[in-house]
Amino acid sequence: MRLRSHLLVLVFVATLPLLVFASVIVMQTLDERRQILDRGMHETVEAFTSAVDGEVKASLAVLETLASSALLDVPELESFHLLCTKVTEKRPGSYVILFVASGAQLVNSSRPIGSRLPNPFQSAKPPGTDARYPGVPVGGDAHVRKVLETGR
Repeated sequence: MRLRSHLLVLVFVATLPLLVFASVIVMQTLDERRQILDRGMHETVEAFTSAVDGEVKASLAVLETLASSALLDVPELESFHLLCTKVTEKRPGSYVILFVASGAQLVNSSRPIGSRLPNPFQSAKPPGTDARYPGVPVGGDAHVRKVLETGR
């Protein structure tokens, strides 16, 4: 072998462990970053789930309180409407609707007292979906009927 060949082999043998070591370090760094990202996403999901659970529990507490209101025992719908409006003031986009079994609305906190209230069985849009949320059914009266039939 010539001197040049020996030098090339020497350089290759000297740099091979460095390349292997660098590859191992890069792979470990990538794995650690992936684990950190996974842990962060898991913590975000837990926080989001807790926030949603809290909102659902708060909404259920409000609804249970309204359902046990003495204003419903003596049909004081104007006073009950005022109470529902006050309760939903601090929750933008939420409102309370009180139905009778026929589907007629007695109280709708999103509308002024005395205004004409639609009957979801008569004026429901046909069932469909929203392009933004294709898996979520929109329209139809099936959900309202189910709630009125089951009480849940």
